[in-house]
Amino acid sequence: MMRTAETYIFEEMGVEMPKGEIKGSWFAENALPMVVSCTCCGMTMALPSAMIEDDGTIYCPSCANGMEESAWEEEIAENFREDARQERLAEIYTRVDELQAELTKLYDEAFEIETAIMGK
Repeated sequence: MMRTAETYIFEEMGVEMPKGEIKGSWFAENALPMVVSCTCCGMTMALPSAMIEDDGTIYCPSCANGMEESAWEEEIAENFREDARQERLAEIYTRVDELQAELTKLYDEAFEIETAIMGK
């Protein structure tokens, strides 16, 4: 899950990020970098501007937004594929039912013919 740096630092380290202007000493006291770079595009930014993945991977807001959109699009595509598979499965079972009905009719016809032959 992608989180803002503020949320990530609070949830993972229990450290609350100050509001407004943050002094360099706060970063040093909490062993946090002031400047980070996006692992996707390489852009550098102040830590508070970063978006951080659960595993600690850092992204700029633009790349993070693109990743979330890609994940959303992939989820939609997967749901579509799942729907298509379920639809195909229903078609197969319908066809199996039709073939079983046809096979039953053929067995019945074969039985009638055998009975007629044996009756002679």
